[in-house]
Amino acid sequence: MQPVADPRLRLAWQEPDRVVVSTAGGRERGWWRIDETGAPLQWGAATPTGGTVAYVYGPVKAFGTVNFPAWGAALDGWWRWDYVKVDVSTGPLAVSLEPPP
Repeated sequence: MQPVADPRLRLAWQEPDRVVVSTAGGRERGWWRIDETGAPLQWGAATPTGGTVAYVYGPVKAFGTVNFPAWGAALDGWWRWDYVKVDVSTGPLAVSLEPPP
């Protein structure tokens, strides 16, 4: 396993197409499946209430200079979407992603 930008998290290949994200203590936080080109196929994560969420993604599409999945859907069918625009911001986010104190 190798550390990522957050030293509290670890990435590990669990299967040829599945990457698992876990805490330094071994608790699984999420995962994703990729195809042979590295494009995302599915993503899932644990919820704060102990459940899970999982999504499947459509083929990668060029949105100008950004390649991104064309669409996504919850595996349980509850939620789905199509991306119409994907862009990259060079400025900071308007919200903090830091955990609360």
